[in-house]
Formats: sequence, structure tokens, C-alpha cells
Amino acid sequence: MTIQVCDELKFNKKRYDILDEYVNVDLFNPRDFGFNPYTSTSCCWKGYSCYFELKKDKLVLDMLKINNEEELVINSVKPYKSKLFSLLAKIKPELLLMKEFDHTYYNVNLKLKYNGKLVIGRDYYDSDYNIDYLPEDETIDYTRLYKEVLELRFENGVLTHITNVAPKTSGDSVQ
Repeated sequence: MTIQVCDELKFNKKRYDILDEYVNVDLFNPRDFGFNPYTSTSCCWKGYSCYFELKKDKLVLDMLKINNEEELVINSVKPYKSKLFSLLAKIKPELLLMKEFDHTYYNVNLKLKYNGKLVIGRDYYDSDYNIDYLPEDETIDYTRLYKEVLELRFENGVLTHITNVAPKTSGDSVQ
């Protein structure tokens, strides 16, 4: 099993990983906007990565990195094109193999109408909780990998409640 790229949330000027296994639905579905993402790496099977932000307690999509055949516009935003990368790729085409995503959209500022909870983690532990060696039938408790773990509740995209849910055993070894 390959660890998947986490979507991120900027909250109180800090970056948190969104622990997907605790989210009951997609916060953002690119297919709703005409995208047809595909995977290019085993660390991102869904073919896209999202960066969200809380702006005045409202959940917004701030940045989207996506593999998509077509270059589309989302919320009036076109994808960023790195002229330097394009020039270097012409000289050294193998650089294209290093590119994670086809398109990156900055400052999307798309307000989301999410209802439910998000569990987010920050300050990753360097611990002996090594998920590479867990038995296949054991469920991974990702909250144990972070020093700070919060549960955020939303109604119609507006933050309504924050709970600290960091387990007391965070960072402990699993034998």
C-alpha cells in the first residue's frame, strides 16, 4: 500500500493534513466542474490534490493540482503555466516524467457548501508507529501520527465547531 498525498487545509495561519479516512464525502469533486482526472503516480490514485483554506470561517478551495487531458477554467481561474519548466522540458524532455500534475490552479477561491466533519493533523511524529509493517487486516489510526489533531464541523461550508481529538497515545510505538 502506498501512502496517498493528503489534501491540506490552511487554518489559523497553519497548514494541516486532511485525514481523508475521517471525511464522509469529497470536499471537492473535480468531475462536477468538467474535469476527468487520471492517476500518474501510485501516491495519488485520485489524480488530483486540493489545498483548502478557512477564510472568515468559510471553507474555500484555494489551490488545485490535477492530472487532466484538457486545460479547463475553474471559478474563472486558468491553470498556471511555468514558462521556465516548459523551456527546460523542450531541452530535456525527461523532465516531464518528474512533473506530478498536468495543471495547477492558484487562488481558486471557490466557496464550498460542505456539511460534516473534517479531521486534520499537524506536526507529524517521527515515531515507531510504522504503517509499512502493520498486518494487512489492521486499520491504521492516522491520528496517532500527528501531535495536533482537530475535528472541525461544518454546516453549508461554515465552520461551526472545533474539537481537539489528538489521542493521548500519539507517537507511541505499536508492537
